[in-house]
Amino acid sequence: MQNIIIVLCMLVPVSLYSQDYEPLVLNSAHVRTLQSKIVEGMEYVLNIALPYGYEDTSKTFEVVYLLDAYETFGLDLQTYQQQFFFREVPPLILVGINYNIKGKSFYKGLQDYLYIRSRDFTPTSLSHEQVIQKHGKNFASYVNESGGIEKFYHFLQEELFPFIESEYRANPNDRGIFSYSLGGLFSTYVLFKYPSTFQRYFIGSPHLLWDDKVIFNYYDESKLNALKKPIQIYLSSQELEAKGLRDSWSHLKEFLEQHEHPNLLLQTEILRGERHLTGIGFAHSRAFRRLYDNND
Repeated sequence: MQNIIIVLCMLVPVSLYSQDYEPLVLNSAHVRTLQSKIVEGMEYVLNIALPYGYEDTSKTFEVVYLLDAYETFGLDLQTYQQQFFFREVPPLILVGINYNIKGKSFYKGLQDYLYIRSRDFTPTSLSHEQVIQKHGKNFASYVNESGGIEKFYHFLQEELFPFIESEYRANPNDRGIFSYSLGGLFSTYVLFKYPSTFQRYFIGSPHLLWDDKVIFNYYDESKLNALKKPIQIYLSSQELEAKGLRDSWSHLKEFLEQHEHPNLLLQTEILRGERHLTGIGFAHSRAFRRLYDNND
């Protein structure tokens, strides 16, 4: 009984704080929603930040599309804002692709978020038993559905890009994508199959092990050879990654280096002293610098 009272006492202040104090709101960002006709039943939430001075000019701006905004939009926004304030990077429009997980705390919504991203970022459909067999029970617990990568790509190409480029002064000729882990699987898929979609790719600690590294079957050399403009790629990994993720990074690095496409400008980096999760902020900060540095 004493333990129950202690727990209840611990919970009361949290409840009071959530009710009595103003919630924290990220400055310089707003929220839009976009109902997809391509990904059935999905309403995507867009976290959008316009650059300082946007209203004072008529020019267009480069856009960075941020995967996994449910976890990292605040991190990306404030990292970018600080770098911009000190003139390290140019003015950019940030578009975080988020999900409509209503009425749940961050932690309670995390499982739903993981289910959606595993569907949208994987190229082949596996049964639950196949996911366990190929990737283990722990990984399978975050996968409810898979194989939706092509639909998600067409959502970007046919619905999201037209929406952003009609609603905002977004430059359609200079799009960037920031991706990490399973999001890196999606970005690699786009790079291999539809490379001109983005002009700047951040692929952080990519999880390319899905379905026996099936991602490399989507490599289309003719598409990369046909590129008319250079594409910048920043491919990073953490020094203390699990072996499978380090192998994914090395495999992709060596694969791209061996093919030597003249219009692929590849930068690679291992971030020292970091693990997969602890290095997220470090990797994203470096991505702004590597892909948009005003001082290069």
